[in-house]
Amino acid sequence: RWYAAESKLVADNVRTTLYRNGQRTLKILIENVGIKETGSIGVEWSSNQSWLSVPTTQLASIPKEGRAALTLNLTGSQDIIVDGTYEATVRLKPQNGPKLDVKVKCTVVSTDVANLTVDVVDAYSLGAENGNGPHVAGASVRLTNALTGEVAMTGTTDANGLFYTDGQVKEGTYYVYVTAPNHYYAEKTITLDPGVENQLEV
Repeated sequence: RWYAAESKLVADNVRTTLYRNGQRTLKILIENVGIKETGSIGVEWSSNQSWLSVPTTQLASIPKEGRAALTLNLTGSQDIIVDGTYEATVRLKPQNGPKLDVKVKCTVVSTDVANLTVDVVDAYSLGAENGNGPHVAGASVRLTNALTGEVAMTGTTDANGLFYTDGQVKEGTYYVYVTAPNHYYAEKTITLDPGVENQLEV
């Protein structure tokens, strides 16, 4: 609840991206739109969010119609999930007014690409139970990011029933959908790692 005789803080929520194994610094602009200075402002955030840190626990008083900037440090560790979304709250607690919660939402991205070879095999032909089924040329292949739902790549298998991403897809987890005339629809999930030749038989 806000009383007219107090200060009042306003700030935009944050929605941004972070590279895995990367770091970045953001500035949040904070404004006092009340009729009184804020007094010192306490700063709190979720300590269990290892990807977010704030270098201060207190901001100096902001005068009426004044502004200040709060620094956020974002860190993407090796274990953070690519295409995953992480959320945290930074709470500002002025002495002379109501608290303000600033929501921070961060999506992890990667610049590392991964290679994938999809081998489409006719599982219902004679000999297929021994892994010797015929390879299906001209099958349609679609890769969809498992977390975002975005289509990463589409194409068809070559004369040998193979489909290659050729470094056009970033690392992450994908649904692989395969269709071909006179064949059953197939779907599999795979996590693509950079620096290795990922292979999938469908």
